[in-house]
Amino acid sequence: MFFSLPSSSIELQSTPSGVRRAKEFFEKGEFGEARAVLETELEQMQDEQRRLLVKREDYEADTLPKLRSNAEQFFILALLTQLDYANPKWFSDSL
Repeated sequence: MFFSLPSSSIELQSTPSGVRRAKEFFEKGEFGEARAVLETELEQMQDEQRRLLVKREDYEADTLPKLRSNAEQFFILALLTQLDYANPKWFSDSL
């Protein structure tokens, strides 16, 4: 067979049974059967994709800026700690 699915491309533990069946068909070279299995689940797959994209947008709009802000604050605090020569442990405290 010329095509193969990388083992890491599909995590079987978290995929629906249809995807497992499609992967099994694919690995046997039964491409029509694999396509048929996935086409029956196409609407569900599209719904999940839309839901995940909305979730990613929410993450990027809400959580990611907060993480960046916290990172900047920790970085500035580390720089200030490095400059605090009155603290005998200034170097180790800045790490």
